[in-house]
Amino acid sequence: MSHQPLKRADWLVGAGAALASLAAYARTLVPGLLYGDSAEFQTLSALPGMTHPTGYPVYLLAGWIFARLPFGDPAYNLNLMSAVFGAITVGLAYLIGVILTHNRWTPLAGAAALAVSYTFWTQAIIAELYTAASALMMGVILLILLWDRLGSPRYLFFAGLLGGISPAAHLSVALMAPAALVFLVVKRANPRSWDRALLGISTGLLLWLVSFVLLDSIESPTSYYNAVMRPSLSEWELTEADFDTLPKRFPRIIVGSSMGALLASEMLARRVQRRLAAE
Repeated sequence: MSHQPLKRADWLVGAGAALASLAAYARTLVPGLLYGDSAEFQTLSALPGMTHPTGYPVYLLAGWIFARLPFGDPAYNLNLMSAVFGAITVGLAYLIGVILTHNRWTPLAGAAALAVSYTFWTQAIIAELYTAASALMMGVILLILLWDRLGSPRYLFFAGLLGGISPAAHLSVALMAPAALVFLVVKRANPRSWDRALLGISTGLLLWLVSFVLLDSIESPTSYYNAVMRPSLSEWELTEADFDTLPKRFPRIIVGSSMGALLASEMLARRVQRRLAAE
């Protein structure tokens, strides 16, 4: 625990970096409907409905809000949502750098390098999950660092909250959990801090579940499980009885258990075919 790790000027510079990034992404934003996963996200955010595993319900609900902005069309606005999350990521990256380096110029250069990097820029101008996931990841890191510097357990609550809802945006954010756990152990977090962190995680996971139940209840005809899985359940080695209730659909969509089994079967079949051809 020490003095304030971030001054008002740091927040202003971070906001400036985010706004500059947003202006650049908006200037180069893809103007309309895309293809593949991006088209799926654009369509199912506007309707809304569940996508392919892992469903991404929190992303879709945020997309539903953006799709109804009073300008642009839904496809454009979903691309814009990625730009907004990308800009937030850049601003948070700068703030994290300030805490870790105790200066402004190096973090600003790092944030600028992230903002203009090819891969990140390409994901910030289309409807995709990755800038939303990166914004959640940066938010968790920043909050944990603020807890470490200031000692207030409320930062761990909000870090846990973001971590808890993150699987509903992208499962990759959950990979931070072991590192966060080790950090708290090394820093000797007190019981109150652990309680706040666990409360935040529990709240986030509950919101994830509620968002899934909400989208599932809409029964959109274009949802992944209505448009893709139900018409071909036999190809997934399923029956309607395996898919007729929410508890049965949850692992199929969130965990993608059926998809994994199907891919494993295809890989095995191809391996057998190659062996037979070789013989």
